[in-house]
Amino acid sequence: MNTVLAVMRKLWSDLGQWSRRFPGALLLFLSALGYAGWQIIFSAGAAENGVPLWLLGVLLGLRAMSGLKPQSGSLLRARIAAWLLMGLVPLALQLPTGGNFQLDTLTALLLTAFAVILFHNGFAGFLRFLPVLLLTLVIIPIQEHLLLVLSYPLRLISTILTVETFQLFGCEVTSVLTTIRVKGSDIAITDACSGISQVTVLMLLGYIIVVWRHSRLFYAALHYASLVPVVIFANTVRLFLTILLFYAIGEKAFDNLYHSSLGFFFVIFATALFYWIGALFPKKDDPVPNAEKEE
Repeated sequence: MNTVLAVMRKLWSDLGQWSRRFPGALLLFLSALGYAGWQIIFSAGAAENGVPLWLLGVLLGLRAMSGLKPQSGSLLRARIAAWLLMGLVPLALQLPTGGNFQLDTLTALLLTAFAVILFHNGFAGFLRFLPVLLLTLVIIPIQEHLLLVLSYPLRLISTILTVETFQLFGCEVTSVLTTIRVKGSDIAITDACSGISQVTVLMLLGYIIVVWRHSRLFYAALHYASLVPVVIFANTVRLFLTILLFYAIGEKAFDNLYHSSLGFFFVIFATALFYWIGALFPKKDDPVPNAEKEE
C-alpha cells in the first residue's frame, strides 16, 4: 500500500513539473489518451483488446514525458516542418474512407499531433512521442481491423506446426488451411484459437518486462521483437494440447472450461517464455566488461 501511495505521489509531482516545463506535450499526451479511450468505449471493437493497448499507451507516454528535455538550440526547422504538416491536414481530409475505417480523420489527427509535438518540442520530442501517437491515434481506433488481419497468419502457422508435430509421432492428423482433421472429425481453428485475443495483453506484459530488464534500446527492441515467435510457439503448444484432449475425451475438449483454461495457460506460458528469453541479452544493470588488468 505504501509503495502504491509513493508511486502516486511521484506521478502527481511529475505531472506538476511537466505542466510547467512541457505544457504542450502534456496536453497532447492526455488528449491522445482521451481520444483512444473514447474509441475503445464507443467504436473500436472489443474492450478486452483495447484496454491493454490503452495501458500500453499510458506507459509509453509516461516514458516519453520523463525523457523530454528543454530545447537548447533553435526550433526554427522543427516549427517549419510543423507548419508544413498542418498544411497537409486539408488534403488528408479528402482521402477516401469507407465503413468504420476513417482514413481521412485518422490521418488528419495524426498530422496535427505530429505538428504539435514538433512545434513545441522539436525533432527529439517528435521521436519520443512517435510510438505513443501511432498507438493511440491509429492502432487503437483500427485495432479490430488489424487483429483480423493478423489472426489468419497466426492460425495458419500454428495449424501447420501442430499437424507436423503430430505427424512426426506417426499420428494420422492432417490439415487444410486452418482446419485440422483428426479421427474423421474436422476441427476449425478460429480467431479464438489463434491467440490473437491475448496478443494485446502480451504486448503490455512484454513491454513491462523489456523496460524492467533493459536500458539499451537495441537490446530492448530485439527482446520485444521476439514476442512474435513466442506467441506462435505458445499457441502451437496450446493447439497441441487441445488435440491431445480431443484424443482423450472427444468433443468435450472444446467445452468452455477447457478452452478458457488453455487460454490462461497460453498467456502464462508465453509470458514466462518471453521473460526467459530476456536472459539471452545483457541485463539492465550489467556492467560493461573491462579489459583484464595486467599483473
